[in-house]
Amino acid sequence: EKLISVFLDFFRSLSPKVVVYCPIRCPYAHFASQVLRIRDVSLLTEPGPGSMIREVRKFGETPGQLAERIRSNTANAKAVEGIRALLKKVLSLNTFEPLCHENYTQLNLVATLQSLADPLSEKDACVYFAQGNKFEFLGPLRDPFSPEETCSELMDEIREAVYTRSDIVYVSMGQITGDDPRHGWNASFGDNLLTGKQICHAIYRVMFRELGKAKVGPTPLVIFTVGKHGT
Repeated sequence: EKLISVFLDFFRSLSPKVVVYCPIRCPYAHFASQVLRIRDVSLLTEPGPGSMIREVRKFGETPGQLAERIRSNTANAKAVEGIRALLKKVLSLNTFEPLCHENYTQLNLVATLQSLADPLSEKDACVYFAQGNKFEFLGPLRDPFSPEETCSELMDEIREAVYTRSDIVYVSMGQITGDDPRHGWNASFGDNLLTGKQICHAIYRVMFRELGKAKVGPTPLVIFTVGKHGT
């Protein structure tokens, strides 16, 4: 509720024509845009709206179980009522499935290929269709300074791997291979006692050990990201 108020004040001071926001990390911008009737577009860097199901299941729960826990939390129920009053709109706010469905707007850009997106159940797909949510899969957001031919070659290799049914292994450790003083190659930060170099070596060691155990078949395609923030 407080964050929505912050965005309301911020947008009123700027009078933007369009707001681009993250539907997972910053839905407050979307809700504020709705109040002020500013056109907005979401940019989802997760592999599609079905990714929430995968994320929740990592913690041993189903989306329905998580929604029930949120619904039965007294403090959360009070916050939900506050947001509804502020927006003058009835919202479920993750108390019903699909999770985060109200975070999306009319046009939602997804930074992955549709063929690589997490599956979306027919029931959830019907909800998004009924809400008028359109998801446009753009593919990975390319670093504008990367050579065009390099990106083209990578996509050709990915298509070939899909065609031959080869495993595709993607390792995104980009942020800690740079020179960031807090998270970079030689840095350790906060509770993390390992440097970026040590983390990378541990991850790569485990990955190649597991690949070495793989059954005989097509050679897997291994993709590393090594730039800032995984770009």
